[in-house]
Amino acid sequence: MTAIIYYVGSFLKLRREAGDTGIVSVADAREMGISPRVLHYLCVQGRIRRVSRGFYDVRDEVELSLESLLKETLLQIGEAVVCLQSALQLYDLTDEVPEYLEFFAPRARVSRRKIDSVKIHSTRHPLTYLDTNIVSDIVVTSLEQTLVDMFRFGYPMSRVLEVIDLARRKQMAVKVGVIRRQADIFRAKGKIRLLLDGIL
Repeated sequence: MTAIIYYVGSFLKLRREAGDTGIVSVADAREMGISPRVLHYLCVQGRIRRVSRGFYDVRDEVELSLESLLKETLLQIGEAVVCLQSALQLYDLTDEVPEYLEFFAPRARVSRRKIDSVKIHSTRHPLTYLDTNIVSDIVVTSLEQTLVDMFRFGYPMSRVLEVIDLARRKQMAVKVGVIRRQADIFRAKGKIRLLLDGIL
């Protein structure tokens, strides 16, 4: 696709490899197919920081946020809405480091070519059918839409209930009426009945 998507994907790979320490070596990067040239570019952009010869700090605190990754990727994709795991991250409802950024996009806009560390889910519905919010100037599926989508995409009930429990502990409202409406639009009423039994 474009260079920026490649660099975003490289950053996400590095961050996963770094784990809790936040440090990766040039050797680690090479094993992931990331060249010293890419490491240099990420340093120049302020995305990672060289801490000593052959070692780099790639923790979240180093100049790059999920929001900036999403915004840069959206510039390349065009018409799209942040969803699923990426939506949960924006709402601070997961601690998992993502394997990829996730978006909904109209079927006609989805490229057949895969983009490293980006997953685009095509939808036959117009994006306006999605229930959305704006978070940090990014269009993202609402919490309720995200819960419906988790069921549609095969997340286990236990994971969905974990998200709901965490949302409530953060005093985030979970609107049952919106869940019912979106389940009806996306033909997931049967599955959502199980969810509603679990949260009501």
